[in-house]
Amino acid sequence: MSSILLLSLADVKQTPYYKKYTKSMNLKPDIILIGSITNEKEEFGNIWSVQKKGNRITQIINFRKTLKKILDENKYKLIIILHSQISVICNDILLKNNISIILDIRDYIFEDNKVYSYFQNKIIKKSEMVVISSPGFKNFLPKGKYYICHNTFENYKEYTKIKHNKKDENIIIGQIGYIRFIDINKKLINSFENDRRFILKFIGKGSLDLKKKNVSNLYLKDEFNAEDTLKFYKDLDFVNNYYGYGKKNLKYALSNKLYIAALLNIPIIVSPNTYMEKYVNKYNLGLSIDIEADINLQKDKIYEYYKNLDFEDLKYSCQKMLKDVEIQNHEFKVNIERIITKYENSTY
Repeated sequence: MSSILLLSLADVKQTPYYKKYTKSMNLKPDIILIGSITNEKEEFGNIWSVQKKGNRITQIINFRKTLKKILDENKYKLIIILHSQISVICNDILLKNNISIILDIRDYIFEDNKVYSYFQNKIIKKSEMVVISSPGFKNFLPKGKYYICHNTFENYKEYTKIKHNKKDENIIIGQIGYIRFIDINKKLINSFENDRRFILKFIGKGSLDLKKKNVSNLYLKDEFNAEDTLKFYKDLDFVNNYYGYGKKNLKYALSNKLYIAALLNIPIIVSPNTYMEKYVNKYNLGLSIDIEADINLQKDKIYEYYKNLDFEDLKYSCQKMLKDVEIQNHEFKVNIERIITKYENSTY
């Protein structure tokens, strides 16, 4: 049995960043999760799956029961928490056991809630290492040392093979992947409707919810094969990461599309008053727009940006950001390996 235990509130396919831990030192930890593991079973030791029966509260109760039982029966030395909510819903169980903790925080949840923060902060204080996916999270977390693990992905070298050149045709602005924020995207479509300078593409599950008649510059495609992802990105002139603003889960996060755009040397469009805008401005990776403002000015801003874009300058900016990301991820990796080395050889 491993001396290290992973905790997850979702299927491992929904938490691909677990590999940042397991692949650091060919680790095969035990895991408790809500959901299932199919193709990834060989990556783990013991697996305890809490079934997705009943409502979410029932699942959480069963998760707590399983965690308590497993900790009573086994002597783990390190717990890696993959969803920060676990630090609150299992707070008493985690504090009672004399086990080291790594807490991974990937999203804003309810940190403005004093009760939620009170319990989460107890686990932050107990943790040997706290990992965040965006420097922006420091705005709602207590002061302390945080290690940044960016949401980069394994097959990044495939992305760097694609070369982009400026085109004289319509400017293609695209969003690829699971299409969310339907209301915001509908506003975007209305704003760009039949403007011949632009083509809007939404490619992925959920895109058909954006159907609108008599819009000549709108392209929608539902689900697609993952191996075609790069093919679709190759056609884009801008990566669309305009998701609106105001909500804290959007304000402080860094989107996966930031890294994809930088790897592919494609400018990105983001929302104002977000940490994404801060990154884009810091590294000159694209621009922010606000469709609630004068939309003609916003569209002209995009058009002029693209017409004056120097791809060599953009390439330099993208490489600079990716280098900084690499440095931060390396610091994370070194410290994860340091901590895991202390525990991985202890088996029961």
